[in-house]
Amino acid sequence: MKETRVIKRLLYMYYNQQQCDVEFDFNDGQSVGAHIVILSASSSVFAAMFQSNLSETKTRKVTIVDAEIRVFKQFLIFLYTDNAPKMAEEGMARLLFELSDKYDVANLKHECVDMLLTQLNIGNVIDMLVWAHFHSIGILSEKAMKFLVKNFRKLCNRPQWEELLKCHPDLFLRATQQLADLLPESSDSE
Repeated sequence: MKETRVIKRLLYMYYNQQQCDVEFDFNDGQSVGAHIVILSASSSVFAAMFQSNLSETKTRKVTIVDAEIRVFKQFLIFLYTDNAPKMAEEGMARLLFELSDKYDVANLKHECVDMLLTQLNIGNVIDMLVWAHFHSIGILSEKAMKFLVKNFRKLCNRPQWEELLKCHPDLFLRATQQLADLLPESSDSE
């Protein structure tokens, strides 16, 4: 109960931008403030950034060029509360994963992977497989591959299947090898 009250007070300070001691500036001219102590406690990257001789330490301004403010705000909310309320929105878990990877926030990375595992479907499985492979997310890559193989008949005529062959032949090869494992053994007498 006491922890909940503390979190609510910290979140209140964030939402109302009270006593913020760092400002994140975005390409679209927007900005959002935060509290260095919260960021440093949650991320080794932020801790190092604000304890060094980097310009961010002196200016208390950080320019964010690789994330939209709506995603970064969810990231900050997670750092304050251990919860990202909009994580289930389309594409949000992937974007939050990338931020959590960049800023070394392991618990958010795990939550994003858990969310992505629940979001696998026919429409996104190939894209998810490629993305998981690129980010070396073994469990997501493995589940996506199993899902792809299980639903091969529904996927093989989609443009994404052809794109997988052209752009990611290593993943295409793994998929066809797993498909081959499902075929019945042929006899040598034929």
